[in-house]
Amino acid sequence: MWVSHIEIISAKIFTWYDSTAVDVFTVIPPWKDYHDWSSLEDRLEDLLNAGPGIESRISNTRDLFRPARAHHKKTTSTEVVIDNETSDFFTLVEVNTKNTTGAIHNISRAVSALDIDIHRAFISSDPDMVSIVFYTVDAMGEKITGQDLHIDSISSREG
Repeated sequence: MWVSHIEIISAKIFTWYDSTAVDVFTVIPPWKDYHDWSSLEDRLEDLLNAGPGIESRISNTRDLFRPARAHHKKTTSTEVVIDNETSDFFTLVEVNTKNTTGAIHNISRAVSALDIDIHRAFISSDPDMVSIVFYTVDAMGEKITGQDLHIDSISSREG
């Protein structure tokens, strides 16, 4: 989405038990009279097939409207909260961080690399901050214990 200059405001992401993933995004188009929605599917497929090259394409995409974002004076560290109390079935992994270029992509890749199953994810962002809550289980479908979750890998991979 970022490479197409479409900003994600929120998302609801679900994985069904048959491993079908359903993602619903609320987005802001790059300009008010944007009419290029039909080619977005082709661009997304192209980017997904780009493999490792996607990171460089994301980092080389410039913000059309807020060039000062990269020079934002407010510094916010990444906060990761692991919650095994809220849900009876899932471990919640909540990540809050500064909204930078590729932040949602970087966080999602870091959590995916932990070798855990993500059943749901809820994304919320504004110009300054991104918050993602992942509903996760281990390979056996159970809540994740502390030793299975390496928090440092989430914080260090987020840009």
